[in-house]
Amino acid sequence: LNNNMFSGTIPSTLCNLTKLQSLWLGYNQLSGTIPSELGCLLELVDLDLENNIISGTIPSELGNLSLLQNMYLQVNQLHGDLPSELGNLRKLIYLKLQFNKLSGAIPSELGELTHLQYLWFSNNQLNGTIPTE
Repeated sequence: LNNNMFSGTIPSTLCNLTKLQSLWLGYNQLSGTIPSELGCLLELVDLDLENNIISGTIPSELGNLSLLQNMYLQVNQLHGDLPSELGNLRKLIYLKLQFNKLSGAIPSELGELTHLQYLWFSNNQLNGTIPTE
């Protein structure tokens, strides 16, 4: 569903798609927040919400997505702290969060992401120290 003209909010009823492996909603005009209910998509491998106008915080429930390999949330209006629960995403390879309004420190739990190969945090308002792990 990437690269369309979808508008409105991301429906929380997507959590009924329990076998869903890829959710590609990037490059649309989606607004509102990321529903915490997406954390029940336990088969999800790819989550792409990039280049929309999504606001709010990153739900800690996304840390339940233990099979997730790719998380693309860049170029939105997300704000607030990075949830430490993202450190539970042990299979994550890509984490793209650049061009948002994220703030606070990078949680040390992200050091547990041993499969992580690509990490983009540029153009946010993060502070503190870079975790050593």
